Amino acid sequence: MEAKAGAGEDGTARVPRVLAFDLDGTLWSPEMYELWGGGSPFEVEGEFLKDRSGTLVRLLGVTREALYACKTDDAFAQSWVAYVSRTDEPSWARECMRLFEVGPGINMDDAKDIEIISKSNKRRMFEKIAADTGVDYADMVFYDNEPGNMHDVSPLGVRCVYTPDGLTQECWEASLAAFAKIGPEEDNDTWEAALSEFGVTSGVGGRAYRW
Repeated sequence: MEAKAGAGEDGTARVPRVLAFDLDGTLWSPEMYELWGGGSPFEVEGEFLKDRSGTLVRLLGVTREALYACKTDDAFAQSWVAYVSRTDEPSWARECMRLFEVGPGINMDDAKDIEIISKSNKRRMFEKIAADTGVDYADMVFYDNEPGNMHDVSPLGVRCVYTPDGLTQECWEASLAAFAKIGPEEDNDTWEAALSEFGVTSGVGGRAYRW
């Protein structure tokens, strides 16, 4: 994988080198398994997708705005966007990514640099991302709606953001502000404290440390 230069070295606010997003329940709803009996093929219907049974799939919170910024804002020019998912229907998820637009001429698939869809533990997904990119875990932020995934990943040192209602504006803005505030040498108790100032949590209570 092609290396990207460090961010924040010119005095600008630090931004994550890897922004990793769960799919089901974090970026969109309903989850793919909830479409069993319908599912592919999907068609665009306004801001939504409609599956073959007529069920609508929607993007949650500020998913569009966040992914579009990651793709087009110079602040994220040296960052990777990763989708890390254990979805039950990978082919449906990939179809949705191709159909959901996040900005003019840009769909969800265009916005990502890394895609790992697998039933493996998410800790293994981040170990692969670290091996492929060379990015330190403390320079990664992970957004997920399932606390169990946070407990698996947080001990690596990844900065986790719990998104029980999806990628809300509150979660997105708090994660960037907290990341800019603390240094990579800080442990996850410090990360939790920084998030809590904005009413957001990591989902692990700050009780996980790097091994």
